[in-house]
Amino acid sequence: RAAGSKPGPARFAFHQRASAPALALLFALLALPIALKIESGGTLARQGLQGVLWIALFLFLRDAAAGFARSGGAAAVWLPWGMLAAFLTFATLRLARAPR
Repeated sequence: RAAGSKPGPARFAFHQRASAPALALLFALLALPIALKIESGGTLARQGLQGVLWIALFLFLRDAAAGFARSGGAAAVWLPWGMLAAFLTFATLRLARAPR
């Protein structure tokens, strides 16, 4: 900041890395409904592709959010945590509706 650069990208990278341990929980919550659906008679290929697409979508959106964080401000802090919270909510709802 002393050189006049914006703190947005550095702040975003910090919060993105700080939220990384929660990714293990997110990916497990995304995988559990898929595993339960396969166990109840679903096909492995379709469910595996679905899991890969959900994770790819999350990683794509997380990387795309870096562009919004360039301006700094609240976006650099809230985007990594907000996306993680949204996907955790989605994964929890999918787990709650999964066949057992």
